[in-house]
Amino acid sequence: MTIRPSPNPPIGLSATIVSTTQIALSWLHDGLNISEFRIDRSRNEPSGFATLGTASPEHRLYVDADLEANATYFYRVQASNGDRSAASIVVTVTT
Repeated sequence: MTIRPSPNPPIGLSATIVSTTQIALSWLHDGLNISEFRIDRSRNEPSGFATLGTASPEHRLYVDADLEANATYFYRVQASNGDRSAASIVVTVTT
């Protein structure tokens, strides 16, 4: 049995408001030892985070659409290879 180390957490998470109903997230990662990125969102940080979606190791961008206008959202990203990395910083965005 091969034991893989947990992946490093993503760094440099940033959010860009695309429109009143869309936010684009981007981050940096060394790309080592991961199978996917998991994107988490909450309306009540620090609790209430749930996985919103995933991105492949080659992609470091995720667009969250169909959001409410004038609402605040909290995001974090984790690398995964079966085990999750520590979470990135949390970014806060108001549409």
